[in-house]
Amino acid sequence: MRIMITGANRGIGLAIVGEFLKQGHEVIAGVRDIGRADKLAELREAHPGLLTLLTLDVQEEESVREAASQVSEAQGNIDVIINNAAIAIGRPDTVGNADLADYETTFQTNVFGPVRVCKHFIPLIQEGERAMVINMSSTSGIMDNCKSPDYSYGMSKAALNMFTGKLRHELAGRSIKVYSVHPGWVRTDQGGPDAPLDACEPAKQIYELVAGLQKPDHDGFFIHADGSHLPF
Repeated sequence: MRIMITGANRGIGLAIVGEFLKQGHEVIAGVRDIGRADKLAELREAHPGLLTLLTLDVQEEESVREAASQVSEAQGNIDVIINNAAIAIGRPDTVGNADLADYETTFQTNVFGPVRVCKHFIPLIQEGERAMVINMSSTSGIMDNCKSPDYSYGMSKAALNMFTGKLRHELAGRSIKVYSVHPGWVRTDQGGPDAPLDACEPAKQIYELVAGLQKPDHDGFFIHADGSHLPF
């Protein structure tokens, strides 16, 4: 398989890259600044010929368009898109001290970023049994989960889930699966040091989902990394 993943230079994204490489698959790792992707460079050396580093800023459509053009010319097609790039700023927050610039930046990355990537990379997907789009989401985006004060982040993930559902409906007639995936509470820069999960755990589950080693036993599009259904 050939996997294209955004936000690949740290946290869950880096762990996903490592898992697919370990299993012998080709990975295209999208990052804003290749010069600061030292851990990815190490993985590229450890897995010759399997890892391509790609300059890709999901906030800029021209960057996404150019990245897709480079992939089209060099690799021709992909099997899976994993929209992992995300930010969490302005948390915790209240309406009284809301910085709308934080809201706009959050939506540009967490919502419009995946839209831009899908717009330009879905034409490169090779339809088939493994063809898939995964949008990395969060239970913060569940409509009934409103107690957390992370306004902009939770709102962005709710919007991402809606985008996922609509994209799934649009692609229903093609052999491309579409999911929003909640990885769990993971020890990353966003999740913090108290989170119970190591990034390798959801990375392995996402690999198993893509590889067909675990299949959801329901028709929902919003799922936990282990394939279980989540409400939207």
